[in-house]
Amino acid sequence: MGADLILNSIPFCQLTEERKKKITEAVEAVEDKRILAYNEDYLFVELDLAAMDVAYGPGSEDEALAEVVRQDILDACFESLELGDNPRDMAVLRFPGMDYRVLVSGGMSWGEDPTEGCALLSKFNGFDPLWDLLQTFSEEDFKWQ
Repeated sequence: MGADLILNSIPFCQLTEERKKKITEAVEAVEDKRILAYNEDYLFVELDLAAMDVAYGPGSEDEALAEVVRQDILDACFESLELGDNPRDMAVLRFPGMDYRVLVSGGMSWGEDPTEGCALLSKFNGFDPLWDLLQTFSEEDFKWQ
């Protein structure tokens, strides 16, 4: 058995305060049930309720976990896009026929993420509501280039 190639990508766009607000609103609008399903399928975030300052009642652990997952998605998104056009372990690419650019990271893996950038992108590249919004922003940016 050898290594596998892992690539992660997102639509790349310029990050403005207005876009940050729209991204935040889009992620916050997703219902808890869908956020928790995404976490179960992709992120595997767990809560340490004993370490949290707030006491949660019965059933509210899901609400707390959904909020942590939302923040993790937003943090990863903003960090990725704030790196600009030339992050060390990522590349901004456009392929023929595409009317937007993508931010890509990856490499050969023996079970772990091959780069920090790849790990960062993996936190939200499968989150459809965010992908669609980023693609719209990226297409807007591309029209001006």
